[in-house]
Amino acid sequence: MGMISAAFVTRSFDLKWFNLKVAIRHLFAGIFMGCGASIAGGGNDSQLLVAMPSLSLAGLATVASIVVGIFLGLKMFSRASI
Repeated sequence: MGMISAAFVTRSFDLKWFNLKVAIRHLFAGIFMGCGASIAGGGNDSQLLVAMPSLSLAGLATVASIVVGIFLGLKMFSRASI
């Protein structure tokens, strides 16, 4: 509610229609993220706050995969027009 009221107060509220191609891309990205979180045994918080401090090899591999995934995602989105 705070975000909605702030958007109305600053007059930056704007409804936009979505592009079907972009929506499908985001749907598959969310599916891949969900699969990765289930394989890794949790999300970013559990890996960074539990696995990394305990020096778990699985945690180190997961965080390295997260960093590589972020890097590749940024490279892909910088080349594609969103």
